[in-house]
Amino acid sequence: MEELHVPTGDRAISILVIEDELVARVALKCMLLKCGYQEVNCVSSANEALRYLSEAIPHLILCDVGLPDINGVEFLDKLFSIPAYSNIPVAMISGSEELQLVYSCLKRGATSFLVKPVHLKQLENLWQFVWKKKKDTENVVREQEIQAKRQEEVEQKIAEIVSTPIKAIMGLVSKLLSSGDVDTSTRETLSVILNTLLESQFYRPSIESYILSSNIDQETKRWFADALNLEPVKHLSQESQELVPLPMFDSEVAERLRMYDFDVWSIKDEVDFYPMISSMFEYFRCV
Repeated sequence: MEELHVPTGDRAISILVIEDELVARVALKCMLLKCGYQEVNCVSSANEALRYLSEAIPHLILCDVGLPDINGVEFLDKLFSIPAYSNIPVAMISGSEELQLVYSCLKRGATSFLVKPVHLKQLENLWQFVWKKKKDTENVVREQEIQAKRQEEVEQKIAEIVSTPIKAIMGLVSKLLSSGDVDTSTRETLSVILNTLLESQFYRPSIESYILSSNIDQETKRWFADALNLEPVKHLSQESQELVPLPMFDSEVAERLRMYDFDVWSIKDEVDFYPMISSMFEYFRCV
C-alpha cells in the first residue's frame, strides 16, 4: 500500500477526535498518526470535548455525529456559539450519508462531512481544511483592516470639509455673544443648536478645536465651556462663578434666532449636511 504523509510543514497540526465507540476511536487515532499528524487526542462525548477545549484548542476537530450525550449537530451549535472556538475547522463523521444530515452539519459550520468507513486518503487531506480556514481568517482580518482604514479616511475627509463652515459659524456665534447682552433665552437656543451639532462625530472636532485655539474673549470661552460641557475648557468656567454681563443684544434679532428652524436633528448621521450648514452660515452672516 502507498504510504501517505501530511506535508512536512503541517505535521504539527493538533487534532481532537470525538468518537464514543472505542474501536472506531482507536482506529481513527492510528490512521491519523499513520498519515503524519503528530498530536492526536481523543474523547468519547461532546461534554468531554468541551471540557478539553476549555484547556487546549486544537487546529481541527474530527467529530462523530452519533454521540451519546448530544448529537453532533447540536454539538456544532454549542461549539460555534463560543467565540473562542468559532474558527476551528470541524469534520463530521457518520455512517449515514443522508442528504438532510449532511446539509444540517454544513449549514451549522462543519468544514467537511466524511462517511464511514473513513479512508486514509480522506484523513491525510484534513490539513487542507486547517490551511484554508487560516487563510480565510487572515483574509477577513485583512478586509476588516482595509475597511477600517477607508472609514478613517472618509471621516477625516468629512471632518476637513466640515471644518471651514463650522468654524465660520462658531466665529459668528462668538461675535454674536460678544456684541451685546444676549438674553437667557437666546443663549439657551444657541446652546441647543451647538450641543446637537456636538453629537455628531464629524462636527465635534471642529467645534472643540475652535474653542481651544481661537482668540476669543475669556467670557465667551467660559460660556462655551459651560453651555457645551466641554472638559478641555471646563476649568475656565471655574475661574469665575459669575459671568460678566455682556452688552445688550437686539431683542428682535434674538426672537428671529429662536424662531429659526435649525434642522440639525435629521442630519446627525447623514453626509448630506452641507446645505444645512450653508443656510445657518447665511443666517448668522445676515444677523
